[in-house]
Amino acid sequence: MGCPDRPSAGDLSFHPLPQASGPGVLDAGGRIGRSFSPERQQTEVSLFKALADHINATRQETQVVIASYSDGARERLTGLIEDEGLADARPIADFRDMPASAPAACS
Repeated sequence: MGCPDRPSAGDLSFHPLPQASGPGVLDAGGRIGRSFSPERQQTEVSLFKALADHINATRQETQVVIASYSDGARERLTGLIEDEGLADARPIADFRDMPASAPAACS
C-alpha cells in the first residue's frame, strides 16, 4: 500500500515556488541548497569537506537529498563526499526508494 499524500515518481514536477501552487500539488520541502561561494573562493578550504560538514549539520534536523545531473556525476560526488568521511550516503535512483521521514511515514 502506498502513501496517499506522496506522489509516484511519474507524477513529479519540480517548481521554484516555495509553496504548493494549487490543489493537488504537494510541497515536498525541497529548496535550493547552499552555493558554497565563500568556500569556492578560498584555495586553502576543502569544498567537499565544507559540503560534508554542512550535510552532517543539516542531517541533525532533517533528511538530506542531493540531486545529480547524471549517474556519472552521482558516482563522482559520492566518491568525493565519502573521501570526507560521509560514507553512509545512499544512492537513490527513484523517488519511491527515498525513505519517508518519521512523521510522514506510511507503508
